[in-house]
Amino acid sequence: NKVHESAVTTSKALNKLGVYQTNSAFFETIIVKADAQKVKAIAERNEVNFYYVDAETISISFNETTSTNDINQIISIFAEATGKDAFEVSELVRDRHPFCMQALPLSHKRE
Repeated sequence: NKVHESAVTTSKALNKLGVYQTNSAFFETIIVKADAQKVKAIAERNEVNFYYVDAETISISFNETTSTNDINQIISIFAEATGKDAFEVSELVRDRHPFCMQALPLSHKRE
């Protein structure tokens, strides 16, 4: 599923920046720990909207229109906020990848 693969791809990329998602199971929304004030300033400058749960928690949702360009923009925002070098992904982590299989609860998987 492209929506879930977008979430997994972004989560995996943010992990490389030291930004970790906190929800143990997810489909289209990841919750990450980061300095919300820093991220919000950079995101707004780039016209990107996230949901800021609190000062250290940010919710990022994905849908069918999310592209790798969108994911790369998210990576760039968090890289700047964390003072790390941005990088780009060229494709989504596919649904059969072990990382995807762990992220999606068994009750949500199709046979």
